[in-house]
Amino acid sequence: MTVPPAVFGALKELLRNNQIVEVTIIDDAYHTVPTRAALSDEALAQLVQRIQSWQEPTPAFTDLHLEIESEVDITDGVLESVYSLRATSPEIQGWFTDYDNLQEQRRAALRPLENLLRTELECHVVTLSPLSPFEPAHLPQVIFIDYYLDPRDEVANSLQLAKNIGDRITTTFAEHPKPFVILMSSKDALTELMKSQFRDQAKFLGGMFYFIPKRDLKPDVTFLLRFAVLVRSLNDGRQIQDFVEAFESEIGPTSAKFTEKVRALSLEDYAYIQKLTLHGEGMPLGDYLLWLFGTYFAHLLFRSVPKQRRQLDAMHFQDIAESDSMPSVEFINLYSNVVAEEVDELATHPRATAPLPEGQLGPPDPHFGDVFLDDKNQARMVITPECDLLYAPEEEVDRKRQPTIVSS
Repeated sequence: MTVPPAVFGALKELLRNNQIVEVTIIDDAYHTVPTRAALSDEALAQLVQRIQSWQEPTPAFTDLHLEIESEVDITDGVLESVYSLRATSPEIQGWFTDYDNLQEQRRAALRPLENLLRTELECHVVTLSPLSPFEPAHLPQVIFIDYYLDPRDEVANSLQLAKNIGDRITTTFAEHPKPFVILMSSKDALTELMKSQFRDQAKFLGGMFYFIPKRDLKPDVTFLLRFAVLVRSLNDGRQIQDFVEAFESEIGPTSAKFTEKVRALSLEDYAYIQKLTLHGEGMPLGDYLLWLFGTYFAHLLFRSVPKQRRQLDAMHFQDIAESDSMPSVEFINLYSNVVAEEVDELATHPRATAPLPEGQLGPPDPHFGDVFLDDKNQARMVITPECDLLYAPEEEVDRKRQPTIVSS
């Protein structure tokens, strides 16, 4: 389907309004020199055989003084030296014909994206291999990056390369806004777990990281509209990124301050906490301390990034940004942990000391929100307020257990 010129024009205007001019595409298709990883074991063995059987090597090749006994001797440095001579020798050129043809096929698959960005959207496009540094004069606002950065499509190697690229981005963009990243792949079997692993290794922010299959990266209305939606959310993503990065930098100092405070508490302090506020109420010391420490740590975190917090306070999302899954797994897990807590089976109050017959439990220690399943798999939840559930099992206290106030 032909794309109306007005669509290209609208997207180009949107890009300029968001100061997007520089785009980088990172893919192992842009390797200009073969590496060991780019050649199969069979290809390496064949190269060794061809070098060893070459009857009349050229002087330029002889001057390399190579000692090739096995595939182990074919290092990345050796490949670079030999490959640089291919224009001087038909023999050497023939050794790398398969590699050159494969690389050309892979680059051809990316040309529709390159042409779209350069010609229709008038962006400056830089193509890089996974090992190439960013060009300081052309730092990208948008990066398209392949998932399988390793030529042999080995996931572990690709994730390591992703980590290296993420480290370069952190260093290179220390004084610049971080780029928007679009992960791409020609493979269909790219799971949500694989995407999240890639994002985590490269330390990309979820709100500035999205996935689009390579087959969709072409000049059609569907991709152009999707790209426009992503660009439209860029400013919001940058504010979130500022908040997350500032928050991340403050976690260490905040944790150190929290730990310092906790370590400073004396044994007497713990005794005061229990005797003055807990003993008569019956609340176990461990439960109370976790609540107390959690509240104090939250207090420290709340004060750690005031500037970025105020920026987020002023945000208002007019539209929900593009997403591969709505909502994300991380979102679900976050809220699941907030509204529910996995606890052990109901047991006797931890301070109950009276001996009981084997297998018999003493007074239980229920909490507001506890959910129980009976033999018929029917759920029952404790809805009694926590203050009414608290009791002390000791004889000398006034806070006796009142099981009749618990509704079922």
